[in-house]
Amino acid sequence: MLLSLLLQENTQTILMRKLSTHARYVRLNASLYEYNKIFKSTHVLNLIDNIKLRQAIRSARNRTESYHALQGTIRQIYHGIFKGKRIVDNNVSAHAVRLLANKIISYNATILNIIYQKLIAAGVQKSVIDNFIRISPVAWEHISFTGRYNFTKDNSIVDLEKIVKLLEEKLRKNSKQKL
Repeated sequence: MLLSLLLQENTQTILMRKLSTHARYVRLNASLYEYNKIFKSTHVLNLIDNIKLRQAIRSARNRTESYHALQGTIRQIYHGIFKGKRIVDNNVSAHAVRLLANKIISYNATILNIIYQKLIAAGVQKSVIDNFIRISPVAWEHISFTGRYNFTKDNSIVDLEKIVKLLEEKLRKNSKQKL
């Protein structure tokens, strides 16, 4: 069964349908359910006993939900461009949305890394840097998804330092307005 799933010869649905309908698989089906109960019980006991595990699972779930929210925002902004009538079109669209989301995360991670290096160079307290490290690169409020873009081959290099300075100025202005 596992080999069949790994080689993608059968889907989970087909295997479960076969296990449920054929009398000769009753014992195998029952043993798989019992085997799964052992894993579930072990997992629940680990969650009860280990607070760090609960926190790690919660943060991983939050990151995953943020990533999917970013993909949902991309699909929503482009009003159905990322969907098709055929399975192949939908697969291509899913990959395109994933690529765009990953590029946004990569861009944000690069900017966060530059700011992190600046904080270290400035000798900022370790507690501030530790809190900064927890900032997720899955954010898109500062990105404009609509408009016209011109990607010419002028071989210019993007000045990320300048972008970081502009973002810092914008943050300072926003914090002054809130006061």
